[in-house]
Amino acid sequence: MRFKRFLLLQNGLDHPGGHWLPETKSLKEAVIQAGMQWHCFANSRLDKNLAAQLNVDPVVPFLHGNILAGNDPQTRLASFMMAAEALPATLHRHYPGSPSSHDLLHVGWTTDLEIIGIARWLESIPLGSRPAISFFLHRPPGDWNVDPTTLSVSGDFHRWHYAISRLKRAQPRVTFSSLDPILSTLLSQILSIPVLFLPVIQGNAAAGSSAYPNPSFDLGIFGASRPEQGIRRLPEILERLRQRHPSLKSYIQILGREHESFLRPRIHPSWLDTNVSLSVGHLEKQAQLDRMADCKLLLLPYDPKVYCLTASAIFTDALSLGLPVVVPSLTSMGRMILSGTATGMVYQSNDADSVADIVLKSLNNWGNLRTRAMDLSKGFKERHSAAYIIKEVCSAFARKDSR
Repeated sequence: MRFKRFLLLQNGLDHPGGHWLPETKSLKEAVIQAGMQWHCFANSRLDKNLAAQLNVDPVVPFLHGNILAGNDPQTRLASFMMAAEALPATLHRHYPGSPSSHDLLHVGWTTDLEIIGIARWLESIPLGSRPAISFFLHRPPGDWNVDPTTLSVSGDFHRWHYAISRLKRAQPRVTFSSLDPILSTLLSQILSIPVLFLPVIQGNAAAGSSAYPNPSFDLGIFGASRPEQGIRRLPEILERLRQRHPSLKSYIQILGREHESFLRPRIHPSWLDTNVSLSVGHLEKQAQLDRMADCKLLLLPYDPKVYCLTASAIFTDALSLGLPVVVPSLTSMGRMILSGTATGMVYQSNDADSVADIVLKSLNNWGNLRTRAMDLSKGFKERHSAAYIIKEVCSAFARKDSR
């Protein structure tokens, strides 16, 4: 079936940082190229001038699955109930024109909160006018227990089961997808619904960019500002690298001054500002890609427990540029490298010596890794493009409608 309108629920888009902004821009461009009308519901905290530039509607009053702080049961219940009221009310108030069966609403970051809110909204729309809904899941919920060794999850699934049962009552035309194939399988088992695999969207800015022929930096580290992204472990890793490779040059981009105040005093004075270039604050997408392209390889010192069943926009950009990447083996990115669908090296242990060892081995083998990464980059860009994602989502509905 051909949809006339593509509407994006992007309630995580509340500031210009992270993957939300380039992802939204890429989707908008791909939607228009596909001949569909575009509309986006962004977070109400998004700067109004930026919203106007993007042509998005900043109206959703909560972030994805995060209305109230805290993970205790009472707080989660309050969040769940609030979203069940806030999301349908927002869609009723701000939906452009009347909902139609020729509309496709894509939920850019799905949690139980978005499912129940959409279900309640659909129930109020005549059956023949209900839009098709595409739910996209980025990662397991934070209150689920994930074992990166066995690739299994456990926890309390009752809110999700309730949300799915409520959704089924609305008789929706719906697809579910996630950005990791193992996560898709696990979600299918837990929720008793089919869940497709769709790769993470790579911003269109990387489509015309590639690694520099003579990079200025040996190592790049980008966006490692949250604990699960490895900022607490960076000082020890950098010190091991300094001891073993004193001339190594690295570029590190972090998001905030609080991250700088932690990291800067812990970098050896002989390296700071000479061997280590520390960039603080958000970079525009093209500027970030240019900095990445000027590095021989990237290090993602991520926590496997968080990243074993989800992906990284930094990783996607690096592979699109043709850069080798060093990551933990027990992550989705590590599995891609081990399977040959991405290029780089993996480390088994998270201690600083092991990470430094693999970084140095990668640099010693950089020529071969670089050639392989460049060979894979074109296909990687195509599979992770917004146009590919939209085509796959629409095709999934066409297959359902033909049954």
